[in-house]
Amino acid sequence: MKLMEKPEGFTKENSQICKGVAVIWLLIYHLFGDETIIQEMGVRYAPLPFNSFLRFALFGKISVSIFVILTAYGISYKIFSIDDKIFDSYKQTFKRFFKLLGNFFIMYVSVLIVFGSKLGIKGLEEIYGPFFLGFINMFTDSVGLAETFGTGTLNQTWWYMDLIYMLIFLVPLLAWASKKIGYAIIPLVLFLPFIFTMSYTSSYYFFSMAIGVSAAYGDWVNKIIGLNIPKVVKWIVGLVGIVLLPIFRHAIPSNYDSQTDALVGFFFILTTAVLFATVPVLRDMLHFIGKHSLNIFLVHSFFFRMFYKEEIYRFKNPFVIFLILLLVSLFYSIVLEAVKKLFALALNKVKQGENIA
Repeated sequence: MKLMEKPEGFTKENSQICKGVAVIWLLIYHLFGDETIIQEMGVRYAPLPFNSFLRFALFGKISVSIFVILTAYGISYKIFSIDDKIFDSYKQTFKRFFKLLGNFFIMYVSVLIVFGSKLGIKGLEEIYGPFFLGFINMFTDSVGLAETFGTGTLNQTWWYMDLIYMLIFLVPLLAWASKKIGYAIIPLVLFLPFIFTMSYTSSYYFFSMAIGVSAAYGDWVNKIIGLNIPKVVKWIVGLVGIVLLPIFRHAIPSNYDSQTDALVGFFFILTTAVLFATVPVLRDMLHFIGKHSLNIFLVHSFFFRMFYKEEIYRFKNPFVIFLILLLVSLFYSIVLEAVKKLFALALNKVKQGENIA
């Protein structure tokens, strides 16, 4: 793993570091955010009281809001920097969409290869249905569109692909709107779910999208990073915030969860960029994990929920359980990316051979 130089401002490296933090929260949330699972698997939550341990794990739900804000911020920042017209932006959107779709398809094939014997033909038929209908549903799932069309899926966490696709098509429109009306998109987004019928996913993460777009529009992150505040004050504010925010989030009525998660998620992005991204070894580790965060998101459920539940939870210690799932999912991603690179190199050699011929 190549060591990174300390990034200046909020760079792509910063974004990957933040994604590393987000996927860590995601794993904590999925592993320990269910009271039944904690008791069934005998997880040792001491020295924390049970309710405090559960509250800490449930706080990990902010992970998806962090991913949404980062994605919206990245797409919007590029649009504002280049000052593209909306049609030019959507050219990039379609390129991004088909790249994501292709990468997901490769990941899907890898899942069939690795877990196919456990799934079996009958298992696939139960998920997708028989014959031609099953084939159509299987194809829909293989490109990450099962949530969109309401068809069967191998993995329930793949709903996230529906959110990503929605993001990359909707964010350019929000960025264009913010050019016209500025920060007014924030209250506008708050009222849209009351005006239009929207899916739970769309309505829940709409505010996070607006925060990401607005942060890019106002260059909030770079401005905050550039504030001339003593380092010790930054660390005190950041660490106190990390301790108090789970309590704060739990105290806010659930009707405001989407808004709370967006604001708390943005705080964690700032904390990561201002503090954690300045610690050399920690920065490098989070950056490496962040580069593999999407693959980890998409495959981790196969290990801890579907096929290897007993093995993942067998050590009872929360840190060991978390570390095992992180390492197994990370290893899967590393191997998958290595195979993709080898395949791309082989394809290039074939093309070069055809050109010579």
